[in-house]
Amino acid sequence: MHELPPEISSAIVAELDVAEPDDRKGLHSLLLVSKQMNPFALRAIYKHISFIKGLRDDALGVLRSLSRYAARNPGLQFTATFSFVLARGYGYVHPPYDEIRVLLGCIISFLINARRVTIRLRSGPINGRIVRSLASCAHLTHLELQQCSMSSDDLRQFLSSHPTLEWLYIYSRAMLHVQSIKRRDPLVIIPPRLLSLSITANDMAFFENPLTSLINLNLTDTESMDPTSEASIVRHILPFASITSCRLSTFYLINILPIVTSLPHLEYLWVDRIWFEEESSEYNVLSTTKLKYLRCYVSSESGRDWERKIFDSFKMLVVVDVTSRAFQQTTRMCQGSYECPVSYRSGAWTSWWEDAKHAVEQASRPAASFASVHG
Repeated sequence: MHELPPEISSAIVAELDVAEPDDRKGLHSLLLVSKQMNPFALRAIYKHISFIKGLRDDALGVLRSLSRYAARNPGLQFTATFSFVLARGYGYVHPPYDEIRVLLGCIISFLINARRVTIRLRSGPINGRIVRSLASCAHLTHLELQQCSMSSDDLRQFLSSHPTLEWLYIYSRAMLHVQSIKRRDPLVIIPPRLLSLSITANDMAFFENPLTSLINLNLTDTESMDPTSEASIVRHILPFASITSCRLSTFYLINILPIVTSLPHLEYLWVDRIWFEEESSEYNVLSTTKLKYLRCYVSSESGRDWERKIFDSFKMLVVVDVTSRAFQQTTRMCQGSYECPVSYRSGAWTSWWEDAKHAVEQASRPAASFASVHG
């Protein structure tokens, strides 16, 4: 039997959707057709591996099987995205975290071409050290570790082995603690291409060198940060002075004035809530910022008077996206007048600041049409 030309084999595989059960079975069947089909079918099957619906017996069984045969599985070399998201331990009073750690560590060690890795837990910790098994030849660009304990030494060693990182999301209550940082400890060296960094607010203290490549900073767990310590906040934000976008997940605007005014290049801001105190003069300092875009949430009791105040306070503000918690609907206001509903792109790695920049550019055009604001 003559082998099919590569372009024909590729076209056949492209017609099948790996997300559809029947098509997935078809891809597995193609592995038996010819050796020439194997790389195309394997790439389609293993390009994206995800466990995202919670830990159940079948999911744990698949994880065990994938780990058991990882060394002999040629498909793992094609894996570009690996996600393990444990929402809840379905069927388990005490999910087997120790076993999960071993299984994940084994699988990750064979992902030689991984670009994006996500490990996110809702209940119970897993040592983030498992990602250190990732081969240094993997050109990793995106890493998210949520609820995974990781020491600063482990993080430092991992980052030094993966200078290609562009997006780093570390949310671990057990990773870095301001109280334990010693001045003689070596600082975390950020990869030279890093564009977006998500960390807890207290962990800002661990970064002292300027992060010149950084565009976006997400601060989480900000409840633990003392909002009255203005000097401390300003000191910790200095290494991030080059950023143009910032997301503050649990801040009121009244509490972030020191941060906003300490970021000279900040143009795009996403905060949890907007709260304007009547007759407050503190907002006058906002008139000197370069902020062009603001995204926020409001309660049903907020009223509409704050809209005028927000544009009066931010003199360069062009676009404000406001999400009502009561109705889960977002309204876009452009330069204080035009209003329309808006939706956002979905996806774990969506660059919200790029969408914000596009919205500002569109709103700044003369006689701009806003008919296409829907994401």
